This record gives sequence, structure tokens and C-alpha cells, in this order.
Amino acid sequence: MTDRPLDFDALILTGGRGRRLGGRDKAALPVAGTPMLQRALAACHGAGSVIVAGGGTVPTVAARGPVPQDMHQVQEDPPDGGPVAGIVAGLELVSSPWVLVLAVDQPDAGRAVPGLLAAAERAASGTEPPETRADASAEASPGPGASAEAPGPAAEFEDAKPADLYCHVDSGGYPQWLLGLYRTSALRAAATRVGTGHGVSVRSLTAGLAMSRVSEGGEHTGDVDTWADHAHWDARLR
Repeated sequence: MTDRPLDFDALILTGGRGRRLGGRDKAALPVAGTPMLQRALAACHGAGSVIVAGGGTVPTVAARGPVPQDMHQVQEDPPDGGPVAGIVAGLELVSSPWVLVLAVDQPDAGRAVPGLLAAAERAASGTEPPETRADASAEASPGPGASAEAPGPAAEFEDAKPADLYCHVDSGGYPQWLLGLYRTSALRAAATRVGTGHGVSVRSLTAGLAMSRVSEGGEHTGDVDTWADHAHWDARLR
């Protein structure tokens, strides 16, 4: 570990229409009694600043629960441009060398994030154990039940280049890009290639980034897209 905590900001993505949840606002939707936005904010502990991208005005966010003083909000223009549009808009306010990108519908992110930070801190101090690096742009067909926008299994390769991205990879080999710790300069360079980011897949945004897999905390990843997902996490986190 380094002598000081990692210097990072956090970018929470609250956009999306929640179609498979009947149009419910995911940020305000409680899981085990706590709105998912509040769970996401708690997962950003230690961030220099927190940026919330999407999801209406600041008063609307405040209505979902307490808002920290160092929180800022941005809205992609026009709205509903997808997660990459939210990332592009939010990056304007990021000032730290690292940025935690977190989709609001990851209800157990608070126990997944520490492993990402620890991995980056070990790398910075030169104590990171040898790991398989993966190309975040790996092209592969989504696994069973995955959407067409789902990331494909990560392709392994040898590379001495420092990681641009630390994230967990699920049991099917799919990188969890929307619960990842990014080198800000690398993510910003990637964002310049996608314009406003509207309608752009996360796979396209992360193309070419050097990714380091993180196993610690990976069992706590998973999002809420359907009511079945909600029931699973609601029971698990009670």
C-alpha cells in the first residue's frame, strides 16, 4: 500500500429509464430499505469529489436522500444518451488522477470498491502481485442472457503497460466496466474519440485501455435491471 490513500474522484451514473422496472427511478429505488443512490454515495467514501451524472436536477437528487457537500451534478445534453454520455459529461468536473465510475444500480458496490482502490495502490507502490492483464476492448459474443451491449469476455495478453482500468470480471469473464477505477487521463483521452458519447457502447469507449482484473470484492458486483434482480439483492442485503 502507498503511504497515503489513492487520490480519486467518483462519478455516479444515474441515467437510464428503468424500462424493465416499469420506468422506476433506479436511484430512488430502495434495496434493503436504502435508496440505491445513497448506497452508491456510501461506496464513494474517500473520493475527493463526487459527480452525479444524469437523473434530473439537484433538488430531485436531494429528494432521494442526503447529498454530501462535495457532490456536483451534471446532465448530458440531450438527456438519456446512455452511460457513455454520462461519463463524458461527468469527466468535465473530474480533477483527480483517478476516477471511480459507478452505475447507480450496483447495490453492493460499497464492498466491491475497496478491492479496486487497493489494487491501484499496490501498483503505485510497486507491490502489486503479477496479474493477467486484459484488453478492455475484447470482441466476443455476449454470454447467455446478456444484452447486445454487454461486454464480451476479456482477452488475455502480455503487456508491461501500467493499467488504465481496474475492474472486476464476473464468472463468465465479463468486465464490470461500470464499477471500475479508471486513470483519468486515459479515460479522458478515450472520451475525446466518442464525441458527446450519445448512443456509444461502453465497449467502444474502453477500446484500447489496459485493464487489470481485480478478484478482491468481485462477489459483490451485480446490478438491478429487473424486479427479479431487485428481489435477489433486497433479500441478500437485509
